[in-house]
Amino acid sequence: MEKYESKQIELNCISPVHIGSGVKLLPFEYLYDRRKRDVFFVDEGKFSELLMRHRLIDNFVADMRQRRPPYLLNWLTDHRISEREMQGITVRRAKVHIRQNERSSLNDVACLETAAGGIPYIPGSSLKGAIRTAVIYHLLRQSAHENLRRKYWGKLQDAMSARDIKAEIGKLAKKLEEELLCQLKYVDEKGKYSDAAIQDVMRGLRVGDAMPTAKRLDTVILQKIDCSTHANKSGRKEHSISLFRECIPIGSKFRFRITFEKEILAQIGIRDIDALIRMCRTYTASGLAMQEHAFGRDYRAEFVEAGDADVMLGGGTGFLSKTIFYALAPGEEIGRKAVAALLDELFFDRRRRQPQHFHRQKDTVLSPRTLKLTWTDTDSSIMGLCALQEVASC
Repeated sequence: MEKYESKQIELNCISPVHIGSGVKLLPFEYLYDRRKRDVFFVDEGKFSELLMRHRLIDNFVADMRQRRPPYLLNWLTDHRISEREMQGITVRRAKVHIRQNERSSLNDVACLETAAGGIPYIPGSSLKGAIRTAVIYHLLRQSAHENLRRKYWGKLQDAMSARDIKAEIGKLAKKLEEELLCQLKYVDEKGKYSDAAIQDVMRGLRVGDAMPTAKRLDTVILQKIDCSTHANKSGRKEHSISLFRECIPIGSKFRFRITFEKEILAQIGIRDIDALIRMCRTYTASGLAMQEHAFGRDYRAEFVEAGDADVMLGGGTGFLSKTIFYALAPGEEIGRKAVAALLDELFFDRRRRQPQHFHRQKDTVLSPRTLKLTWTDTDSSIMGLCALQEVASC
């Protein structure tokens, strides 16, 4: 038997994907052409050269120190910088798709992870993290781990009364991962077990960065939409959030390589890469099915689209991680009540002495009771949906 299996995988973005870099640009740090609905991201080095060439550094610094700094496009235009010169300082363009397109500014824009030259990509760490969570979900659902589920469900109930609930649950999650995945049992020269990273079977899985197949990939700027099972005072179930994300557009394709060390992954019963992808699909489908039960009537088309997804990546996919919590629960209804109670404790207004969002009271169908969508002009999509397919060997 060969020691390794390696496959090149194509990732197709069924819906917009946001893999955040952690960088947020203020309105005076990017160019926004309201008429064309384009955002241009600026190369800092070239921008500095432009300011020096036109002797505008002092002017720029002074104007940016104002309480409300001007928008960069307006500022450059007011200082007679030509459109051609502006184009010369940009690294990539993003088309703006938001309902409130009359805005002259998008507020802060959360940027994508990019490689050299401003090329958007999906880090292998993000892909491996999604696979890892799917594997944990798969293992938890096996009958062989029923006692483990009961043990950690009891520990979760105890953690609800801890002083720092978030920290306590974080510790439990780490211990649960170690019990499920640290199966290699390597010992050092003194006969002691190595640390968790060495024992972890997922070290036998290597996932490369996913790079776009197209030579050029223009991104999109999208606004976050929260959809609730409960209408607000004005009767609306949808709420636009002042959070604007740079996203990989629908239909974009990426390729990456997975390398699988068979002997190591076999320790938890995984025999090949295809099995990993099936686990990702099962885990994703499970989370989506729970949301469809609550939102399917109002967003039927969105869930039909989601049916082809093998994995969900990036921002806007937070509910999926809570399916691990549901997987530990003795039943879905018990899980819903427990998640609602947890969220009320985590987001508690100490001054008012009440929960901020009343999850116990309002999360009657699903907890949390929101579906994260985004709008691309006239259509809405569930964020982060991706399909995976093996690339045929030549």
